Amino acid sequence: YLSDIIELSAQRVALEAQTAEHVDDYGYVLIQRSRRAAKIPHRVKLLSTEEVIAVAKRRHAILTGEGVPQCTRFEGFCARCAFKQECKLF
Repeated sequence: YLSDIIELSAQRVALEAQTAEHVDDYGYVLIQRSRRAAKIPHRVKLLSTEEVIAVAKRRHAILTGEGVPQCTRFEGFCARCAFKQECKLF
């Protein structure tokens, strides 16, 4: 659920910029192990403003061809990835 943490962190940065108010550095992600299992809220530490900016810059560099994507540390992600066929790193 790292992508959820990144999204929540970006929303926190945007809210702080828009309102000039402090927003807590934690959030909650709902985890569901199976379709029938209950959703469980999991408290997560959000990325700092600097980390959010670094992620945005890295994304931009990859999309413009200035950066090179890296393989995930989590092997299961590759098995379920929609871009597996086009991936030059796999």
